[in-house]
Amino acid sequence: MKVQSKVVLLITIVAFIFLVALYLIQLTEQQKTQDILAERKLEKSKSFRQAIQLFESNLEVFAKDYTQWDEMVDFVRTRDSIWADENIDYSLNTYQANAVWIFKPDLTLQYSVNNLSLSSIDLFPIEKEKIEKLFNDNFFCHFYIQIDSMLFEIRSAPIQPSSDLKRTTKPAGFFFAARVWDKNFISKLELQTSSQITLLNTSNVKKIGGNVTDKDYTITVVETLLDWKDETLIKVISQSDFPILKTSAEVFNKQIISLLAFSILVLLVVSFFLIKNVSNPLKIMAKGLEEYNPVLLVDLAKDQSEFGKISQLIIQFFKQKEQLTDEIQNRKFIENSLLKSEEKYRKIFENVQDIFYQTDLNGVITSISPSIHRYSEYTPDEVIGRKI
Repeated sequence: MKVQSKVVLLITIVAFIFLVALYLIQLTEQQKTQDILAERKLEKSKSFRQAIQLFESNLEVFAKDYTQWDEMVDFVRTRDSIWADENIDYSLNTYQANAVWIFKPDLTLQYSVNNLSLSSIDLFPIEKEKIEKLFNDNFFCHFYIQIDSMLFEIRSAPIQPSSDLKRTTKPAGFFFAARVWDKNFISKLELQTSSQITLLNTSNVKKIGGNVTDKDYTITVVETLLDWKDETLIKVISQSDFPILKTSAEVFNKQIISLLAFSILVLLVVSFFLIKNVSNPLKIMAKGLEEYNPVLLVDLAKDQSEFGKISQLIIQFFKQKEQLTDEIQNRKFIENSLLKSEEKYRKIFENVQDIFYQTDLNGVITSISPSIHRYSEYTPDEVIGRKI
């Protein structure tokens, strides 16, 4: 595998590992955010339920306190309008109620009042037979009903003497108190829960189901309001935004994007650096060696890096090789010249008419011309090695 391919593979592996690391970090942060949202949703659900119960408690106290009272027992019997005006009508605002209905023991309406100026609620909105069904299980009832597109919360209690602390005596009548969930009440509930509240009829929940699910960084809590049949009538939807968490997530995402962009820039710079300063010099040196062309390395040899020094050594190697080649050729030329001279003188030596010989310092014959045989009975081989 070429160095350039290895460099590209290395950069690719590093980039992949880095991207996987960023992905895992982002997953961890998302899981952390989801855990925080889940925890906050649980807290929000509890606080929302408590807020509704707190508002409901006023009506409950109104119904229970005003029914365990001897004067209320007398009112069911006498229907004193002056007493009712002073004690019932005046108390509506005190307990944040909007309507009261008082029945005799036989469930005949004895008295009704409301501060909404609505004639439609002068009569109790539920028939006698339905009230009897309500009281089959318990006299203390709590339910919701819609009247003229308005949502009413209603509580009931039996009217009994003050001495009946355990409330076991036969009811002297029945008391119903109601409160309307109007815009003012919803605003108070929104302020108490720090959320946006929407009321949805059960028939509309499917139609606008997207509004009752959690959105990004928005917690949706749903409470169910039951009618007199103990069936779902209204869904109270509380939606709370968490801008700090959203901002934190957006900042984190921007940091991830910035880090990713910076990392890509670093990888590009490193890639450019490796290709320019490692891969390209190696490619030039490889080409110079393959083509036996040191000229290709001249520019690279001017560089002060290790590749420049290696290129200088390669150029020096080529020069030394060229010099060695010249020396070899010169030696071959000299050897050929010597061989020709030797051949020439050998022929002269072998054909000389006179006797030519050489001796060492001791007078021993080292060479002698073949003409010795012409003038004596000795051959050159018999003479060489003997003293003159």
